[in-house]
Amino acid sequence: EDGTLDFTWCNTKVKYILSDKKTIEIEYASGEKVSKETMELTEEETKVLFSRTGKISNITVGVKL
Repeated sequence: EDGTLDFTWCNTKVKYILSDKKTIEIEYASGEKVSKETMELTEEETKVLFSRTGKISNITVGVKL
């Protein structure tokens, strides 16, 4: 898809998309979604990601040019 970059990091799908603002959407395996207008994960989100538990299934990052 044009304007996107897809890869996996610590067994988690990550997608960068062009956007009109900086955003991160975290999708958990439970179906819960957390959206925020920041370019940072919390310490807890980072721990979950690096532990490779599968609790986070997807991360979509909106990049403003």
